[in-house]
Amino acid sequence: MAKPTRIQAKSNLVSDKLTRYLGELEGRKMITVDLLGLTALGAVIIRP
Repeated sequence: MAKPTRIQAKSNLVSDKLTRYLGELEGRKMITVDLLGLTALGAVIIRP
């Protein structure tokens, strides 16, 4: 069994759900998955 990544452990999600959520956030242009960075839109939503 593979060890969970830090993001997976902090979010308490299984790998397939985490992948699906990250894909959805990337599709909404809230994050970039290449380096897993927060976009300006994502920052606005998190910090109103």
